[in-house]
Amino acid sequence: MSILKRFLAAFIVLCMAASLIACSEDEDETGGATDESVTESEEDTDASDDTGVTDLPYFNAEPYIDAETGYFKDVKALDIVTLADYKNITIPYDVYTMTDEALQDNIDYILNQNTTEVHVTDRAVADGDTVHIVYTGSVDGEEFDGGATGDSGTDVTIGVTSYIDDFLEQLIGHMPGETVNVEVTFPDPYPNNPSLANKDALFVTEIKYISETVTPELTDSFVQRNYSSQGWKTVDELKEGIREAHKNTYSRNYVADYLLDNCKVSEIPEIASAYNKDYFEWTVKLSCANSNYDVDTYVKMQGYESLEDYYTASKETLDTSIKSDLIFQAIAEEMQLVPTADDVKSFLIDFYGEANYENYIKTFEATMSPESMLHSVISSIITTKLLDTATFAEKE
Repeated sequence: MSILKRFLAAFIVLCMAASLIACSEDEDETGGATDESVTESEEDTDASDDTGVTDLPYFNAEPYIDAETGYFKDVKALDIVTLADYKNITIPYDVYTMTDEALQDNIDYILNQNTTEVHVTDRAVADGDTVHIVYTGSVDGEEFDGGATGDSGTDVTIGVTSYIDDFLEQLIGHMPGETVNVEVTFPDPYPNNPSLANKDALFVTEIKYISETVTPELTDSFVQRNYSSQGWKTVDELKEGIREAHKNTYSRNYVADYLLDNCKVSEIPEIASAYNKDYFEWTVKLSCANSNYDVDTYVKMQGYESLEDYYTASKETLDTSIKSDLIFQAIAEEMQLVPTADDVKSFLIDFYGEANYENYIKTFEATMSPESMLHSVISSIITTKLLDTATFAEKE
């Protein structure tokens, strides 16, 4: 794994964490009509400070990375790395070229991310529909606890949502606005409420509306409305942008893999291994902070007894990653290239857009030391330079 891939993986977790600040999710109660009548409550936890960044673990690279160069401290990579010819890399046509099928998959994904929900009231309910209903249940004329949705109602999907008996199927054929007397019998046993077991019940159910998901058409106006910030105003520009993004991503990955396959690293310095282990443990803790698991629980979910076991099992992959770091450092040394804070900013803006920079840099600064960010952009700078001299093979 190249340092760019590793850096981006951590960044994705950081962005997810930042996006969850002060967010909470309310779950509808479905009452006594559900097979699994479980009410879950979530308690909001505001762990953010006045910068808007949640309380996330901090990765301090200062013991390992030189603050001036972004290189591993006291390591001359050229002494332990035998470089291949990196100035004349050829990128195969099928690596950087996006197929029409892959392009359509990307377009479909974009359209599916921009769907809207409409409330339909002019047709009858059919099997498979998602319907918003309000109901009140009673047994022998008496309402019972947990048997009503309240005025807010609930969404159910016929044939998918699990309700007792044929509750939902009885809605088929009725129109929104109708009130349906749904007659069911509770199962026996009924662990959710044993007193209701084998009892006949009446649920007076009002059908509010049918929910339908509408997928937009790919038009110039759709592109301009949703993607003008990326410089796309027409369908053709969006397609070209997707193809260019594909070319950039896969070409960069090819360069990183080419260097790993063709350059030789004779040893991994102790300081680089220590950095890698620290970085690995930080990403685990970052994932835990984002998913609200403690480290022990998270590690066991990955199939390991301890964080140390998890690290040991991952060491081969981590060693590959650190070799990639050393190769990029060796090339930087040979080029006499030293990254700057401006390079970090340029990298983030180029990759995520200027509009998002200010939001994300706060999270970075709160969770990673400047040395780590400086070290992380070396591979990006080098890869860009190597692509400038690379040959993109023609179609055979």
